[in-house]
Amino acid sequence: MSPELEFAEEWLPALDWEGYYEVSNLGRVRSLSRLNYKGHRKTGKILRLKLDNWGYLRAQFYAGMKRWKPSVAGLVAHAFIGPRPPGLTIDHKDGDKLNNAASNLEYVTNKENNRRSAKLRSQNIPRGEKHYAVKLTDSQITEIRHLKLEGMSDRQLGETFGVSRRYINKIVNKQRRK
Repeated sequence: MSPELEFAEEWLPALDWEGYYEVSNLGRVRSLSRLNYKGHRKTGKILRLKLDNWGYLRAQFYAGMKRWKPSVAGLVAHAFIGPRPPGLTIDHKDGDKLNNAASNLEYVTNKENNRRSAKLRSQNIPRGEKHYAVKLTDSQITEIRHLKLEGMSDRQLGETFGVSRRYINKIVNKQRRK
C-alpha cells in the first residue's frame, strides 16, 4: 500500500446528523453544504473544535434551532468502530485526548480505562528535582544525610537549609527523596 493511500482521509456521516455533518477517520469534523433554517445557502467547512473542561475535543452542531456539542472521540468511534457496546467506554490508546484518529480509539471497560490512565499519569509525573514543588536539590539531600552522619542535629540542619526539622527527619529516614 502506498503512503498516500495508507493515510487517506475517509469521511462518514456523524451519528444522528446525517446530511448535516461528517467525521473523518483522522478525527476531523466537517459540515455539509445545505440550506439553513431561513432558506439561505450554507457552505460546508471543516469545523473548529473546542476543548471541554476535561481536555477532550468537542464539535458544535446546529440544525434549525437544534444544537448539540458531541465529543469528537464519540463521533469517530461510532462511525468507524461501530456503536458503543453497553458498559464500555472509549479509550485513547496513546493516552492523548486530542488524538481522535479512528486507529487510536477503542472500546474498553471503565476499569481498564482507569488502569491505563493511571499508568500513563504515573509515567508523566515529574519526580525529584524536576517536581514543581521541590524544596531541596539532590545534592542538598546528599549533603543533609552526610552532615547528619557527622552528628549535626535535625534542628540545625533545618535552619541551615531553610526547611523544618520534621522534613529533615523524613529525608534522613528516606521517607522523602529516596
